[in-house]
Amino acid sequence: MSASTPNTPRETLNGVFAALDLVIDDGLRALERNNGQVSASKAGRLAVAMRGTTLLQAGQLLLEEGHWEVAAGVARQMFELLINVEHLLAQPDEDAAWADYKNFAMAADLQARRRAMTFAMGDGYQDSDDSAADLDECLALEVFDQFRDRHQNIRDSWSGKSAYKLAEQSSRSERLRQYQYYYRTWSAQAHAGPSSIIESLVPHSAAGAVEDFTGRTIRETLHLIAMLILLFSDLVIALDILAPSTHERISSWRQAMQDAIYEWRTGGRGEPSAQES
Repeated sequence: MSASTPNTPRETLNGVFAALDLVIDDGLRALERNNGQVSASKAGRLAVAMRGTTLLQAGQLLLEEGHWEVAAGVARQMFELLINVEHLLAQPDEDAAWADYKNFAMAADLQARRRAMTFAMGDGYQDSDDSAADLDECLALEVFDQFRDRHQNIRDSWSGKSAYKLAEQSSRSERLRQYQYYYRTWSAQAHAGPSSIIESLVPHSAAGAVEDFTGRTIRETLHLIAMLILLFSDLVIALDILAPSTHERISSWRQAMQDAIYEWRTGGRGEPSAQES
Protein backbone atom coordinates (compact mmCIF):
# COMPACT_ATOMS: atom_id res chain seq x y z
CA MET A 1 0.00 0.00 0.00
CA SER A 2 1.45 3.39 -0.97
CA ALA A 3 1.91 6.18 1.55
CA SER A 4 -0.86 8.19 -0.14
CA THR A 5 -3.46 5.44 0.08
CA PRO A 6 -5.94 6.09 2.93
CA ASN A 7 -6.15 3.45 5.61
CA THR A 8 -9.28 1.33 5.70
CA PRO A 9 -11.74 1.95 8.56
CA ARG A 10 -10.61 -1.35 10.14
CA GLU A 11 -6.99 -0.16 10.11
CA THR A 12 -7.79 3.30 11.42
CA LEU A 13 -10.20 2.05 14.09
CA ASN A 14 -8.52 -1.25 14.87
CA GLY A 15 -9.32 -1.16 18.59
CA VAL A 16 -12.94 -0.20 17.97
CA PHE A 17 -13.42 -3.08 15.55
CA ALA A 18 -11.70 -5.39 18.06
CA ALA A 19 -14.36 -4.40 20.60
CA LEU A 20 -17.05 -5.28 18.05
CA ASP A 21 -15.31 -8.60 17.38
CA LEU A 22 -15.45 -9.36 21.12
CA VAL A 23 -19.20 -8.74 21.26
CA ILE A 24 -19.88 -10.88 18.18
CA ASP A 25 -17.76 -13.74 19.53
CA ASP A 26 -19.56 -13.66 22.89
CA GLY A 27 -22.93 -13.62 21.13
CA LEU A 28 -22.03 -16.63 19.01
CA ARG A 29 -20.70 -18.55 22.02
CA ALA A 30 -23.90 -17.84 23.96
CA LEU A 31 -25.95 -19.28 21.11
CA GLU A 32 -23.73 -22.36 20.92
CA ARG A 33 -24.15 -23.02 24.64
CA ASN A 34 -27.91 -23.09 24.21
CA ASN A 35 -28.05 -25.86 21.62
CA GLY A 36 -30.61 -28.57 22.26
CA GLN A 37 -34.25 -28.72 23.23
CA VAL A 38 -35.57 -25.58 24.90
CA SER A 39 -38.96 -24.12 25.82
CA ALA A 40 -40.98 -22.07 23.34
CA SER A 41 -40.16 -18.82 25.10
CA LYS A 42 -36.44 -19.70 25.30
CA ALA A 43 -36.51 -20.58 21.60
CA GLY A 44 -37.96 -17.15 20.89
CA ARG A 45 -35.26 -15.46 22.95
CA LEU A 46 -32.54 -17.38 21.13
CA ALA A 47 -34.03 -16.57 17.72
CA VAL A 48 -33.97 -12.87 18.56
CA ALA A 49 -30.43 -13.13 19.93
CA MET A 50 -29.36 -14.84 16.70
CA ARG A 51 -30.90 -12.04 14.65
CA GLY A 52 -29.15 -9.45 16.81
CA THR A 53 -25.80 -11.20 16.38
CA THR A 54 -26.36 -11.45 12.63
CA LEU A 55 -27.02 -7.72 12.52
CA LEU A 56 -23.72 -7.10 14.31
CA GLN A 57 -21.93 -9.25 11.72
CA ALA A 58 -23.66 -7.42 8.86
CA GLY A 59 -22.71 -4.07 10.35
CA GLN A 60 -19.12 -5.25 10.77
CA LEU A 61 -18.83 -6.29 7.11
CA LEU A 62 -20.27 -3.03 5.84
CA LEU A 63 -18.30 -0.76 8.16
CA GLU A 64 -15.00 -2.48 7.42
CA GLU A 65 -15.44 -1.25 3.84
CA GLY A 66 -16.56 2.22 4.87
CA HIS A 67 -20.22 1.72 3.91
CA TRP A 68 -21.60 3.53 6.95
CA GLU A 69 -24.63 4.86 5.06
CA VAL A 70 -25.85 1.30 4.44
CA ALA A 71 -24.82 0.18 7.92
CA ALA A 72 -27.17 2.84 9.32
CA GLY A 73 -29.99 0.58 8.16
CA VAL A 74 -28.51 -2.24 10.23
CA ALA A 75 -28.50 -0.04 13.34
CA ARG A 76 -32.10 0.90 12.56
CA GLN A 77 -33.06 -2.78 12.51
CA MET A 78 -31.25 -3.38 15.80
CA PHE A 79 -33.24 -0.58 17.43
CA GLU A 80 -36.51 -1.96 16.07
CA LEU A 81 -35.63 -5.45 17.28
CA LEU A 82 -34.84 -4.10 20.74
CA ILE A 83 -37.99 -2.05 21.26
CA ASN A 84 -40.20 -4.86 19.98
CA VAL A 85 -38.62 -7.44 22.28
CA GLU A 86 -38.73 -5.11 25.27
CA HIS A 87 -42.44 -4.61 24.59
CA LEU A 88 -42.99 -8.34 24.22
CA LEU A 89 -41.19 -9.18 27.47
CA ALA A 90 -43.21 -6.54 29.30
CA GLN A 91 -46.45 -8.46 28.63
CA PRO A 92 -48.04 -10.23 31.62
CA ASP A 93 -48.04 -13.62 29.85
CA GLU A 94 -44.66 -14.09 28.16
CA ASP A 95 -45.53 -17.45 26.60
CA ALA A 96 -48.68 -16.01 25.02
CA ALA A 97 -46.71 -12.99 23.78
CA TRP A 98 -44.12 -15.22 22.11
CA ALA A 99 -46.95 -17.23 20.53
CA ASP A 100 -48.42 -14.01 19.11
CA TYR A 101 -45.00 -12.96 17.86
CA LYS A 102 -44.54 -16.30 16.08
CA ASN A 103 -48.06 -16.34 14.64
CA PHE A 104 -47.65 -12.82 13.30
CA ALA A 105 -44.37 -13.84 11.65
CA MET A 106 -46.17 -16.73 9.94
CA ALA A 107 -49.02 -14.49 8.80
CA ALA A 108 -46.67 -11.82 7.46
CA ASP A 109 -44.68 -14.46 5.57
CA LEU A 110 -47.82 -15.91 4.02
CA GLN A 111 -49.01 -12.48 2.96
CA ALA A 112 -45.63 -11.66 1.42
CA ARG A 113 -45.74 -14.91 -0.55
CA ARG A 114 -49.29 -14.15 -1.69
CA ARG A 115 -48.27 -10.71 -2.91
CA ALA A 116 -45.33 -12.24 -4.76
CA MET A 117 -47.73 -14.70 -6.38
CA THR A 118 -50.07 -11.87 -7.41
CA PHE A 119 -47.16 -10.01 -8.97
CA ALA A 120 -45.98 -13.10 -10.87
CA MET A 121 -49.47 -13.84 -12.14
CA GLY A 122 -49.71 -10.26 -13.36
CA ASP A 123 -46.63 -10.94 -15.47
CA GLY A 124 -48.20 -14.05 -16.99
CA TYR A 125 -47.23 -16.78 -14.51
CA GLN A 126 -49.66 -19.71 -14.67
CA ASP A 127 -50.69 -20.92 -11.22
CA SER A 128 -51.18 -24.51 -12.30
CA ASP A 129 -51.12 -26.01 -8.80
CA ASP A 130 -53.49 -23.45 -7.20
CA SER A 131 -50.80 -22.07 -4.90
CA ALA A 132 -52.64 -18.75 -4.65
CA ALA A 133 -55.78 -20.47 -3.38
CA ASP A 134 -53.75 -22.44 -0.84
CA LEU A 135 -52.15 -19.25 0.43
CA ASP A 136 -55.54 -17.55 0.66
CA GLU A 137 -56.86 -20.47 2.67
CA CYS A 138 -53.96 -20.27 5.11
CA LEU A 139 -54.28 -16.51 5.45
CA ALA A 140 -57.96 -16.92 6.31
CA LEU A 141 -57.16 -18.97 9.43
CA GLU A 142 -58.80 -17.63 12.58
CA VAL A 143 -55.50 -17.57 14.47
CA PHE A 144 -54.42 -14.63 12.30
CA ASP A 145 -57.58 -12.53 12.87
CA GLN A 146 -55.99 -10.47 15.63
CA PHE A 147 -53.39 -9.17 13.16
CA ARG A 148 -55.76 -7.90 10.48
CA ASP A 149 -56.29 -4.24 9.64
CA ARG A 150 -59.62 -2.76 8.57
CA HIS A 151 -58.97 -3.96 5.02
CA GLN A 152 -58.45 -7.52 6.30
CA ASN A 153 -54.77 -7.43 5.37
CA ILE A 154 -52.09 -8.47 7.84
CA ARG A 155 -50.91 -5.28 9.48
CA ASP A 156 -47.29 -4.15 9.50
CA SER A 157 -46.62 -4.63 13.21
CA TRP A 158 -47.24 -7.66 15.43
CA SER A 159 -48.09 -5.39 18.37
CA GLY A 160 -50.17 -2.93 16.37
CA LYS A 161 -47.81 -0.15 17.48
CA SER A 162 -45.39 1.90 15.42
CA ALA A 163 -41.72 2.22 16.33
CA TYR A 164 -42.49 5.67 17.68
CA LYS A 165 -45.25 4.34 19.95
CA LEU A 166 -43.07 1.51 21.22
CA ALA A 167 -40.29 3.98 22.02
CA GLU A 168 -42.71 6.45 23.59
CA GLN A 169 -44.34 3.80 25.79
CA SER A 170 -41.09 2.06 26.75
CA SER A 171 -40.16 1.88 30.42
CA ARG A 172 -36.68 3.01 29.34
CA SER A 173 -36.79 6.79 29.04
CA GLU A 174 -33.83 6.86 26.66
CA ARG A 175 -35.73 4.93 23.98
CA LEU A 176 -37.76 7.95 22.87
CA ARG A 177 -34.66 10.12 22.76
CA GLN A 178 -32.86 7.41 20.78
CA TYR A 179 -35.81 7.29 18.41
CA GLN A 180 -35.85 11.04 17.90
CA TYR A 181 -32.10 11.49 17.46
CA TYR A 182 -30.78 8.21 16.03
CA TYR A 183 -33.65 6.24 14.52
CA ARG A 184 -34.92 9.10 12.38
CA THR A 185 -31.45 9.78 11.03
CA TRP A 186 -30.87 6.09 10.31
CA SER A 187 -34.26 5.92 8.57
CA ALA A 188 -33.27 8.76 6.23
CA GLN A 189 -30.15 6.79 5.31
CA ALA A 190 -32.06 3.50 4.93
CA HIS A 191 -34.66 5.11 2.68
CA ALA A 192 -32.02 6.98 0.61
CA GLY A 193 -33.73 10.31 1.23
CA PRO A 194 -32.18 13.56 -0.02
CA SER A 195 -30.51 14.15 3.35
CA SER A 196 -28.56 10.92 2.87
CA ILE A 197 -26.60 12.40 -0.05
CA ILE A 198 -26.32 16.01 1.11
CA GLU A 199 -22.57 15.66 1.64
CA SER A 200 -22.18 14.80 -2.04
CA LEU A 201 -24.42 17.66 -3.17
CA VAL A 202 -22.70 20.40 -1.20
CA PRO A 203 -19.52 21.69 -2.92
CA HIS A 204 -16.20 20.96 -1.22
CA SER A 205 -12.88 22.66 -1.77
CA ALA A 206 -10.76 20.66 -4.17
CA ALA A 207 -7.89 20.58 -1.71
CA GLY A 208 -9.86 19.01 1.12
CA ALA A 209 -12.70 17.02 -0.46
CA VAL A 210 -11.12 13.57 0.00
CA GLU A 211 -10.10 14.35 3.58
CA ASP A 212 -13.60 15.59 4.36
CA PHE A 213 -15.23 12.39 3.08
CA THR A 214 -12.65 10.14 4.73
CA GLY A 215 -12.96 11.95 8.04
CA ARG A 216 -16.72 11.64 8.04
CA THR A 217 -16.52 7.94 7.17
CA ILE A 218 -14.30 7.31 10.19
CA ARG A 219 -16.47 9.36 12.54
CA GLU A 220 -19.71 7.74 11.36
CA THR A 221 -18.15 4.27 11.52
CA LEU A 222 -17.02 4.87 15.10
CA HIS A 223 -20.43 6.18 16.07
CA LEU A 224 -22.32 3.28 14.49
CA ILE A 225 -20.15 0.62 16.11
CA ALA A 226 -20.66 2.27 19.49
CA MET A 227 -24.43 2.36 18.99
CA LEU A 228 -24.61 -1.22 17.72
CA ILE A 229 -22.77 -2.42 20.82
CA LEU A 230 -24.96 -0.31 23.09
CA LEU A 231 -28.23 -1.52 21.56
CA PHE A 232 -27.09 -5.13 21.41
CA SER A 233 -26.04 -4.90 25.05
CA ASP A 234 -29.54 -3.77 26.01
CA LEU A 235 -30.98 -6.57 23.88
CA VAL A 236 -28.86 -9.17 25.66
CA ILE A 237 -29.87 -7.77 29.05
CA ALA A 238 -33.53 -8.05 28.07
CA LEU A 239 -33.13 -11.59 26.71
CA ASP A 240 -30.82 -12.72 29.54
CA ILE A 241 -28.99 -15.21 27.31
CA LEU A 242 -25.58 -14.75 28.93
CA ALA A 243 -26.67 -15.63 32.46
CA PRO A 244 -25.20 -15.84 35.02
CA SER A 245 -22.45 -13.51 33.75
CA THR A 246 -24.63 -11.14 31.68
CA HIS A 247 -23.68 -7.88 33.33
CA GLU A 248 -19.99 -8.79 33.68
CA ARG A 249 -19.68 -9.57 29.97
CA ILE A 250 -21.56 -6.45 28.94
CA SER A 251 -19.38 -4.34 31.21
CA SER A 252 -16.33 -5.81 29.46
CA TRP A 253 -17.83 -4.91 26.05
CA ARG A 254 -18.49 -1.33 27.03
CA GLN A 255 -15.11 -0.95 28.69
CA ALA A 256 -13.36 -2.30 25.59
CA MET A 257 -15.28 0.20 23.47
CA GLN A 258 -14.51 3.12 25.80
CA ASP A 259 -10.82 2.21 25.86
CA ALA A 260 -10.71 1.93 22.07
CA ILE A 261 -12.40 5.30 21.59
CA TYR A 262 -10.02 6.95 24.04
CA GLU A 263 -7.01 5.42 22.30
CA TRP A 264 -8.23 6.61 18.90
CA ARG A 265 -9.05 10.10 20.10
CA THR A 266 -5.69 10.53 21.80
CA GLY A 267 -3.64 8.67 19.24
CA GLY A 268 -2.37 6.50 22.10
CA ARG A 269 -0.49 9.50 23.48
CA GLY A 270 -3.00 10.83 26.00
CA GLU A 271 -3.72 13.87 23.82
CA PRO A 272 -6.19 14.50 20.99
CA SER A 273 -5.13 12.95 17.70
CA ALA A 274 -5.09 14.80 14.37
CA GLN A 275 -8.28 12.91 13.41
CA GLU A 276 -10.18 14.63 16.22
CA SER A 277 -8.71 18.09 15.74
